Amino acid sequence: MKIDVWLRDLKMSKEAYFRLVLISVVMFGLVVPMMMTLLLADIVGSPTIYIMYVLPIFAVIVILLLPAVYTGKRKTNVDSNMPMFVTTMAALSTSDMSFDKVFYILSEKKEFGQLAEDAKQVYRLLKHYSVGAAEACRFVAQRTSSQLEGDFFQRLSHSLDVGEKLDRFMKNEHDVMMDEFILKSDSALKDLEFVKDIYTGITTSLIFTAVFVAITPVLGGTDIDMLLFGVVASFVAMEAFFIFFLKTKLPKECIWYGWRVKMKRGLINDTDRMIFTATLVAIFGIILLSFVMLPSGFPLTFVASTIFLPALFPGVLIMREERKIEKRDNLYGAFIRSLGRSSEVSGTTMADGVKKLAMHKFGPLTDMIKNLSKRLAMHINATESWRHFSAETSSSLIERFGEMYVLCIQNGSKPEATSIFISNNMFKVLTIRKRRQTIGSSFVGLLYGIMVSLSVTLYVTVGIVDYMGQVMGDLAVSNPDFVSGGFLTNIFSASYSTAGIELMTFCVIFIHALFSSIMLPMLKGGHLAGSIIHFIAMMWIGSVGGFMAQMMIGGLMGGS
Repeated sequence: MKIDVWLRDLKMSKEAYFRLVLISVVMFGLVVPMMMTLLLADIVGSPTIYIMYVLPIFAVIVILLLPAVYTGKRKTNVDSNMPMFVTTMAALSTSDMSFDKVFYILSEKKEFGQLAEDAKQVYRLLKHYSVGAAEACRFVAQRTSSQLEGDFFQRLSHSLDVGEKLDRFMKNEHDVMMDEFILKSDSALKDLEFVKDIYTGITTSLIFTAVFVAITPVLGGTDIDMLLFGVVASFVAMEAFFIFFLKTKLPKECIWYGWRVKMKRGLINDTDRMIFTATLVAIFGIILLSFVMLPSGFPLTFVASTIFLPALFPGVLIMREERKIEKRDNLYGAFIRSLGRSSEVSGTTMADGVKKLAMHKFGPLTDMIKNLSKRLAMHINATESWRHFSAETSSSLIERFGEMYVLCIQNGSKPEATSIFISNNMFKVLTIRKRRQTIGSSFVGLLYGIMVSLSVTLYVTVGIVDYMGQVMGDLAVSNPDFVSGGFLTNIFSASYSTAGIELMTFCVIFIHALFSSIMLPMLKGGHLAGSIIHFIAMMWIGSVGGFMAQMMIGGLMGGS
């Protein structure tokens, strides 16, 4: 049963889970709603209290779905890391290291997530429980929720049973896995074109809905506070859904060497310190501008876009460094191929090979290769020297493939064959990245265009409602019976206050700017912190669009 698989992944017994569900149903389904009714019924209105009832019910649903969600997250983590896991295993299999050592090295790579834990299981079964290699692989295959991982370990166990060499099996398996990875990536990227059309359609529909809600008081004198809240909630739900879709469907991409890993290993460089300093300055600037702008009385979009301006400093630094990382990644394949060939042809050590290459130009990698050569010449540990080299490049790919190369060479792999294997895989990954960036660039124009239409349309609506309020306020009716009853009564008795509509407009613009700026790094594969530039740019577009819309309405209505 699926529930058994879910609870096994969650490491929870059936009794504990059903006890948790029972407690949550009693607490969030009965006790919390009763307490809310007794304490808040006299304070808030009926519609608001009904909305608040949704929160405890939502908590019950979350607890009910927790095992399925956890298993789904685990499966996604395994499937996304599987290509790099197999690539690393294929590279290690070309060396002279034993089967259990291969899995020990894989288990130490925390970036593989759940796959590292499964590799640790295989290693423990081999080392501590004297279980055969084939049986250990079958043990993992039968207990994983990922079909991809299960099939891989089943095939591996079968090859071990028939006596096939690990390097031969992994070569074939790796080729199939990478072809499948490229095919899935291409399919996911093609689906983005379809998603883009859906996103445009839904956003356009919500804009029309927001306009209709804004003019509803003019038509019927209805209280629209809940409707305005519904419009904002609809935008949040729509944007959040598309972010979730992108996160689950797009192939995993990581350009940066993680700062957390750098700090842990003591590999922070000058560029990182500059970015950290700029971030602290930006935080201080945002706090200072908040005290200045919030009481100023300026429009909310202008206030928000001005407050976040200091965040441009770290944002620009991150974006510039990101472009440099991409250039280094493009050149790394040529460097590692040259290193492998020169080391094997001349029969020199890794240090001598790097020393020869340090005399040549490799673009943005030149200075870093020279530093690597100096460290190796000083007989600093090769692994640590390459880690410093990877940290200087700030590239996740260089860190992974560089460490892979060192491990293989240190354990007897041939330099040229290993370097070509790594270079070819790097080329495949970079090809997917370039396709992804091309499609991501088309999304940039779409999201910015939606912001223009969103801000202008909503602020034009605010201007029209405000103008109608002024006209109706100045209109004097000599015969009150003339407007009694019917549509005219609604018009003359309607509330033309634009405060709520302006707040809704600001919230919608802010939400679109925030979620769209998060989408763009997910699409193009950059660092999430780089999204701050797009957020500030979109907020300023919203602010300028609102100002131009108000000027246009003032000119048209004032001159009529």
